[in-house]
Amino acid sequence: MSKQSGILNILKPPGMTSFDVVSYLKKLLKLKKCGHTGTLDPAASGVLPICINRGTKIITYLLEKEKEYIAKIKFGILTDTLDRAGEVVKKDDSWKQLTDQKIYKATEQFRGKIKQKPPIYSAVKVNGKRLYDYARKNQNVNIKKREVVIYDLEILDIKLPYLKLLIRCSKGTYIRSIARDLGIKLNTTAHMTNLIRTASDSFKLADTVQLDQIDLDSISNYLIPIDSPFDYRSLVVKDYAYKYAVNGTKLVEKNFKNWPDDLYLDQKLLIYCKRQFISISKVKEDDDHNKYIQALRVFNNGGS
Repeated sequence: MSKQSGILNILKPPGMTSFDVVSYLKKLLKLKKCGHTGTLDPAASGVLPICINRGTKIITYLLEKEKEYIAKIKFGILTDTLDRAGEVVKKDDSWKQLTDQKIYKATEQFRGKIKQKPPIYSAVKVNGKRLYDYARKNQNVNIKKREVVIYDLEILDIKLPYLKLLIRCSKGTYIRSIARDLGIKLNTTAHMTNLIRTASDSFKLADTVQLDQIDLDSISNYLIPIDSPFDYRSLVVKDYAYKYAVNGTKLVEKNFKNWPDDLYLDQKLLIYCKRQFISISKVKEDDDHNKYIQALRVFNNGGS
């Protein structure tokens, strides 16, 4: 059993669900706790950070981070799943009238804040049930549009009927929906034929590890420290206050080795003691406007 904690930057292969990867590692490494930081479609491949043991405590934070994808889209065919795994529901030849100029103009409308409707074959919950459950039972359901942010959308290649895009986006963005909606904007149909997640915040494709490289003996070579994804300011607690820190107790100026003059209200910090990462904390003020540090999430249990 691996008792180590941290993050594995896994290269998810196509054909496995994100949950399959978690289950595989949990069984292989005999882990008590294991979880991923954002679902990747079964047909997709690429970056899938997996948190193990105490590392699972940062999943909530990593889910909020931006993602980057390379997507290949095919015009002229629409499928029920919006990707190549689905059944064809519509075909047309309108894509033959497309030009590079029309495509560039259409993609401009997908940058910034946009509203998109999630695919019916997705894990989004409506009335307590996953959308794919409605789809599999041929049940009608009202799918509301959701706001997402497209930070960048770059055309990498146009070889009609195919289009390759690089997309950097917020959590909750469905690239399959972008493919569908782009087809609509161009008066044709479209679906996604390939998807690679090239980055999930600081986790990059070039740094991923394949599943067959990992075992109980080699895991130490690939584990990434729990605090590595965060760029918050660091403060070090004096040794005598170690127990206060690991218990999430309010910390004040005298508890720290250094106390910067420019701390500001609600600032997030990484707290360390005895060369250990203890917590993500926040700067707060009491009724007398004296600043103190309150833990938001403690990652170190004091060795117990």
